[in-house]
Amino acid sequence: MKPVIIIAIAFLLIPIPVFAQEIGFYSNEKYEFSFNVPLDWRFLEDHQLPDGTIEHVLFYPSEFSIESLGGSEQLGPLDLFSGLPFTYDSPQISVIFENIAESKIPRLNSQELEKYELEFVRNFPSVKILNMDSESTSWGWIVSSKIAVSVNLGVGEAFQYIGEGKTYYFKDRDSYSVSYLAPDYYFDAYHPVYENVIDTLVIKGVIVPEFQEISIMVLASSIILVVVFARKFKVMKILNS
Repeated sequence: MKPVIIIAIAFLLIPIPVFAQEIGFYSNEKYEFSFNVPLDWRFLEDHQLPDGTIEHVLFYPSEFSIESLGGSEQLGPLDLFSGLPFTYDSPQISVIFENIAESKIPRLNSQELEKYELEFVRNFPSVKILNMDSESTSWGWIVSSKIAVSVNLGVGEAFQYIGEGKTYYFKDRDSYSVSYLAPDYYFDAYHPVYENVIDTLVIKGVIVPEFQEISIMVLASSIILVVVFARKFKVMKILNS
């Protein structure tokens, strides 16, 4: 019985990620979403961008600060397409909630949602689309995208940013855009934090990353297999004794 249990335990431990940083838990009760994020990341809630868009939460690493440029929280951070960053090189992860009006998207399906986001991005000449795709789920749709942004801050050479995001569209027309933006030279270094946010994201009680649902099923199946094999081994041992 011991080898069976050891193999099963090893199998169950494989998917568990390891992070160098201490991980905390953020929950927004008003808009019903939550995820894990490093404890050393700061955040702003209900932050208004220059174009009027509200970021319902914005996270950034504590080593970057508004004070470092002599600014204030009234100086809007760089979103994917407009405004100025509170620090020009700060990586940031934001969540924006919106209930999509029928006038914007009359029919909700993968094709229409991807078309809607493509048209939105194409309105900005400084943005290059690197990748975009969509998928349907039991609760709605997910549109994933990756872009490159060139921004001239008036301090010489333009800065290059990479943005990656997922928008979760629910059948009741509620949408949640979860975006990661960083200068190209910081993008890879802070990307695991964004991946962890996506991997642990729960919206309106729904575990939106599909692999999480699969992992739970695999976990349950593995536990059942361990019990079955253990009982079978015990029965065989009794019969052979």
